Amino acid sequence: MGSSHIGHILAGVALCMFASNVVVTKLATARLTLAIGFVVTVMANVLICALALYLHLTLRSEPLKWNLPGLTMFLVAGIFSTYLGRFFFFESIHRLGPTRASVFQLSSPLFAATIGWIMIGEELKSNTIVGMVVTLYGIYLVGQGKAPHMVSPTEAMKVTTPPNSSLRMRLQTLAQSGVFLGFGGSIAYAVSNVMRASAIHNWNEPILGALLGASSGLALHVVTSSEMRNLMGALKASDKRGIGLYLLSGVLTSAGQIFAISSMAFIPAAVSALITLCSPILVLPASYWFLQNKEGITIKSVLGATLSLCGAAAVIWSDI
Repeated sequence: MGSSHIGHILAGVALCMFASNVVVTKLATARLTLAIGFVVTVMANVLICALALYLHLTLRSEPLKWNLPGLTMFLVAGIFSTYLGRFFFFESIHRLGPTRASVFQLSSPLFAATIGWIMIGEELKSNTIVGMVVTLYGIYLVGQGKAPHMVSPTEAMKVTTPPNSSLRMRLQTLAQSGVFLGFGGSIAYAVSNVMRASAIHNWNEPILGALLGASSGLALHVVTSSEMRNLMGALKASDKRGIGLYLLSGVLTSAGQIFAISSMAFIPAAVSALITLCSPILVLPASYWFLQNKEGITIKSVLGATLSLCGAAAVIWSDI
């Protein structure tokens, strides 16, 4: 078996981990409040990344060398991914359902390409622009289909916002919609990926970088969340199966990240990202069967997911 095949297998395992996490998170949010579940998941991330780092440092021969710019970039990247991106993503899963939330993540490469173009002068190729348009249109199609008991994000905004409401009220309603959460999480992950890419060029410590990011995200949540003041009491009173599902989410996300990082030793990072971003391929049928199609998946949803995957592929492959 060639080295590239090993990389594809590792990225495929990461894809299964990330896709499973989307469905697990949907089940978890139905049993336990997101504020508590978020802490449980990120704590699991920190513990698993710390264990992986310990094993990594034990097995390798060269000593660890510290790099202040790289360390700082990883810490700040964790604020965007673990604190902002993860929270937005979890909330979008709860409001939009697993399939739509996972498809929104496909817009992350186009935001990363745009941010890279603005901040570090990366070239925006014509294939990249075409991929952006296709991805956004696919996401639009996915957002159209709904189950009879569900209201789409755009319709919900029309219903809850009076026609004569002020601009401020309309902005507040938009900020609470699933569309805002989906794109907000995607942008946060895109910023984080650009910062991590910059950090890894100066300091090639991906596992330590993942641990630093998870730690900074958890620390910021501890400081800003009022639920942390009585965390132990809240955990004791919470649904135990919900806690277990959030713990499983932490295991899946940490393991998925480790497998994704490991695959980059055998295949280009862009190829690894392309494979791991294809979670809608697995999430869509899993959500249909395990959640009894409560999302209202339609032919239009499937077509939108397919177009978004093609658009994301064009964005990533244009830079290979």
